[in-house]
Amino acid sequence: MSAPYRTLFWLIWATWLVHAWPAGAAGQLCLQNYQPERHYRFHNCRGRLCDAFIGKDQDWSGIGRFTNNVKWITMISPTIGITAHHQRPTLNSEAYFFVGNGPTAKRVGPFRVIYRTGDANDRFRLGHEVGGAGSDLALVQLHVPVTDYRVTTYPILVLEDQAGQLDLKRYRGREILVWGRDQANSARFSDVLRQMSMRVGRNRVLAVFTGARPGIQRITYTHDAPGQRDSVGADEALLKFGDSGGPTFMEIGQQQAALIGLHYGATAGRQPCGQEPRPSAPHRSEDSAVFPHVEALQKAISTITSGDEKLAVIKK
Repeated sequence: MSAPYRTLFWLIWATWLVHAWPAGAAGQLCLQNYQPERHYRFHNCRGRLCDAFIGKDQDWSGIGRFTNNVKWITMISPTIGITAHHQRPTLNSEAYFFVGNGPTAKRVGPFRVIYRTGDANDRFRLGHEVGGAGSDLALVQLHVPVTDYRVTTYPILVLEDQAGQLDLKRYRGREILVWGRDQANSARFSDVLRQMSMRVGRNRVLAVFTGARPGIQRITYTHDAPGQRDSVGADEALLKFGDSGGPTFMEIGQQQAALIGLHYGATAGRQPCGQEPRPSAPHRSEDSAVFPHVEALQKAISTITSGDEKLAVIKK
């Protein structure tokens, strides 16, 4: 590990970093200035407000939720989705997806989990975490292809140097779209309302750092105050307790988004948005990066599906 990455690695792990595990009191993705017409995927907008949604140009049907504990899944091939290893759905869990945005989006499913990586009796022997210990990446296979129901799949974006090698420095400073919960779970919520709890914000990549174990590749970004150099203003996003496994994307064209990470943790902990303790540095969010593990993911998908499905990778 190079000295800059080693320094950043220990800096991050020296902070109060907690997994963003869902729970009954799990909070929503924090934004500097939350506006439902701009940030909530299923907001019942009116007139010009419908053009305010920051995700309006992309297809988000491939982001799914489960009925039990509302875990996340993001589809990367017709039957294979990716999620956080520490938040894998159990076998026979049922995933649902939504085609379209707004309150009239069509809910499709259930799609039943028939396999997940990381179990002790894994018949494919794919390892504890896909990509190596510390990646926190898990694959989940659903019983039928979601693409048969107009649900999309997402490519992974790999930024390369002139020699065609993965270049972690090229991710720094780039804008990202961060998905998380819109509201905390409540006993009054139906399964459908829990699954529709999706809001999106923006941020900029602070760095990608590597750890002592081969699987540790993390994306970090901070919750900067308005007016600071790295702030994206009202859309500035911070992960909260309960967002683990949700996806982070980069837009690579007006009509296409590519996956770059899955939510891992945040320094803000369980406090409600705006009530976090004030650290000496801005609160950080952390994603498990997917782009360093494309070969392992490709191999795993091919193994699970007997070569019938492939991972799409966009290299730039």
